[in-house]
Amino acid sequence: MRKTADHPLHALIIAPHNPRPAKVPVPINLKDRYGDRFVVTHEESYYAEKPEFRQQEEVWLQIIPCHKGHLMPFDDSHFAACTNHRGPTVNQLRVIPSAQMWQDGDDGVNVVFHIDHFEEVVQVMKPRKRRRLSPEARQALIDRTAKYRFQPAVGSQQTGLECVPVPQAVP
Repeated sequence: MRKTADHPLHALIIAPHNPRPAKVPVPINLKDRYGDRFVVTHEESYYAEKPEFRQQEEVWLQIIPCHKGHLMPFDDSHFAACTNHRGPTVNQLRVIPSAQMWQDGDDGVNVVFHIDHFEEVVQVMKPRKRRRLSPEARQALIDRTAKYRFQPAVGSQQTGLECVPVPQAVP
């Protein structure tokens, strides 16, 4: 096969990478929608992504870790529940309305749901919740760690809360 610029396959090879065509819907942003309630992280392939494409792929690679697997975005109105094993968890997910079995494997399943059934899926998957301090516990923590906070230098006019200026480049 000749590799010339006018060959149609060669044009595909040298075309710039377009990770997401314009017609692909923007998925559910788990961090914006559920980040105040649950821990939202990225799947392991996020860190292997090229930095110039990482921002575009960031929403697609968000996951909510759960005790029985994880939740991930599927498209603009659906999300997927991925289990770590088979058994009662899979049976509980199958009876939820709008459940569509997407992948069925020996080590677990991927089930797609409409976003309206998120709370029902949460009851089954048991996502990891974000830590929250009550106002009393927060104040107790502040009081307990006060002696370990940064102290300004002796004789300094700064309180330790000011921003340190960034050194300017020498011409």
